[in-house]
Amino acid sequence: MNKVEKVSLIEGDFSDIEAREVLVNLYLTKIRFHEMKNFSSKERFGKEDKNSLDKIAELKTTLKKINEFITEVGLNKQRIIINATIALSVSEN
Repeated sequence: MNKVEKVSLIEGDFSDIEAREVLVNLYLTKIRFHEMKNFSSKERFGKEDKNSLDKIAELKTTLKKINEFITEVGLNKQRIIINATIALSVSEN
C-alpha cells in the first residue's frame, strides 16, 4: 500500500510571541514523549532507550534554533509564516 495522506498541522501568519508559543509547546510535547519512553525503557528493561535519547538531543537543538530565529524576527517586528504538514503512510514491514 503506497497511499500517503497529508494533513495540515500548522498554517498561518504569527507574531513572534504566537509562533514561539505554538512551536515551543509542540517541541516540548515531543521531548516529554521521548523522556517518558526512555523512562519506561529504564523501568521495564533496566536500560535507556538510545533512540529516544538521540531524539531528545535533536529536538532540543532544533528548539534552540527556533528560539534564536524567533528572537531575531521579533527584534525586527516581523511576522512569521508557519506551514507544517504531516504526511502519513504505511510501513512495508
